[in-house]
Amino acid sequence: MTKVTTQNDVRPHKNCGLGPTSLDVTCDRQTKALWPRVQGTMHTMANMFSYITLLLCAIAISEACKCAVPHPQTQFCNADFAIRARVLRESRENGNKIYSLRVLRTFKGNSTIDRMARTQGKGKNTKRVIDVATQNETAACGVLLDISKVYLLFGDVETRTGRQLLTTNNCKWHALWQNISVQQRRGLKRVYGPNCRCKIEKFCFKSPPSLCDDMIGGCDKPAAGSRLTDCRRKHSYCTKSGDKCRWILSRKAAFKKCLQ
Repeated sequence: MTKVTTQNDVRPHKNCGLGPTSLDVTCDRQTKALWPRVQGTMHTMANMFSYITLLLCAIAISEACKCAVPHPQTQFCNADFAIRARVLRESRENGNKIYSLRVLRTFKGNSTIDRMARTQGKGKNTKRVIDVATQNETAACGVLLDISKVYLLFGDVETRTGRQLLTTNNCKWHALWQNISVQQRRGLKRVYGPNCRCKIEKFCFKSPPSLCDDMIGGCDKPAAGSRLTDCRRKHSYCTKSGDKCRWILSRKAAFKKCLQ
């Protein structure tokens, strides 16, 4: 009985590829029969390689920039400057992204901002403009800001190549101004600054470390649950009371609503 050979049964003759033989025609037919399967295998492997590459890139990006999320008061106290500003334009310089910002209000670092700002316009149209540098890529903790939008922005003063530069990154507090709560705005204006000695976070990373010795406890106990922590960030301050610090709720109703 003659065996019917299907495409899945096709196997190259053992002498295929060994030079000119009487099997040339047979080898050619078998090669043509196998080629679709080879193509399919190569396509599958290419897809798997692309998937693995994308997965590794995603992991690299997610792992590259991770930050703790301290209370806004802690971030305010650790920053060199805190401003409300409108984004005018974006440029690139020395591997950094540079945002030109119109300063609308300075909550911290007035002297620094005044020294590093340039004046544009005249009379009522006068505006203070500063440049703030951040990393090019979000994976490297670079900040993404939209042109013409107004932001709250925290940052540091760094010395690079012999000149001072205002910098920020994704671990610094930055948010659209419209998303800053009423309580946070009050904290920025008159509560956070006077209470910078209050210790809110469990650990202190001030430089020099001796600055941590003067911190006053009372608010540094871990919150029971992430929702409580988040609501404290939005609706409470840590203020000095006698020889201790304690949490103050600016609006109890808003805090309770946040917890629901």
